[in-house]
Amino acid sequence: MKIYEPKWATRRARMLVSSRSLLAPIKWKNCMPEPSIITVPNQKLFEVASKVTSFGHNSKELKKQIEKMVEILRREGGVGLAANQLGYGNRVVVVEFKDTQKTQETTEIPLTIFLNPEIIEYGKEWECLEEGCLSIPKIELEVERPSQIKIKYQDINGKKIKAAPKGLLARILQHEIDHLNGIIFTQRLREQFFQKFPEFKKLKIAFFGSGEFSSLILEGLILLGFNLNIYTENAKPAGRKRQTQPTAVAEVAKKFGQKYREISNFKFLISNCDLIICADFGQKIPSSILNQAKITAINIHPSLLPKYIGP
Repeated sequence: MKIYEPKWATRRARMLVSSRSLLAPIKWKNCMPEPSIITVPNQKLFEVASKVTSFGHNSKELKKQIEKMVEILRREGGVGLAANQLGYGNRVVVVEFKDTQKTQETTEIPLTIFLNPEIIEYGKEWECLEEGCLSIPKIELEVERPSQIKIKYQDINGKKIKAAPKGLLARILQHEIDHLNGIIFTQRLREQFFQKFPEFKKLKIAFFGSGEFSSLILEGLILLGFNLNIYTENAKPAGRKRQTQPTAVAEVAKKFGQKYREISNFKFLISNCDLIICADFGQKIPSSILNQAKITAINIHPSLLPKYIGP
């Protein structure tokens, strides 16, 4: 988990969750690959982690795992990390927050190890803050969560502890415990959004995009569970060898197992489309296509037009 100062809000929270030198001597007895952040749509993120049963001096492997988790947490500048984000299958969360900007709105959180954490009670007051996740890079969305919870967990020696975290720590723990239960934060947002707006479940979207900017938007729409028909430009030669490569949108669609259509012209009809979303497409979409949307057509641009041009 990583914290970013807000531009328009009082504060915002982003959950984010040293590589060895290539010149360092090789230790042939320890050639296991270094753990790294697992990203969507890897199925390990959707598996429920198992309870830790061996503690303290009885588990050297657990100690090594925690040390590695803390190392990666600090390397990434994060404030919270769940074990299954690194491919471990047990219920371990590490949390630490150092207020490097010395703001008065946040309280530093010392390094704390939570083994088998469980939420036993949710507070009545909720707040909406922006979250993100290293397992879902570059996507930040607002999620509602209780501002205070009650939990029980065990420390590294197996001692059972109860606590009532609030504010930032409560949000970090809810995010990370969700990870241990095989839930990512976009699933929480999807549940909340469709509960408030159930009519959007049946919304049919035609998405037009090609570049990196549009691929990020597409990934967010896929993770939020929208019904999509994806259109992108044909694969084009790229790089020094001029090898034909699919667009970034095509790559994201394939990664998530989504069907897509490569197009070079607009001599086709969009069947039963409610909304058209265009982002970084590279071609002008004619009115004959735009008018097929029952609601409207939206163009998403990363900068202010017409003063600042871009993709």
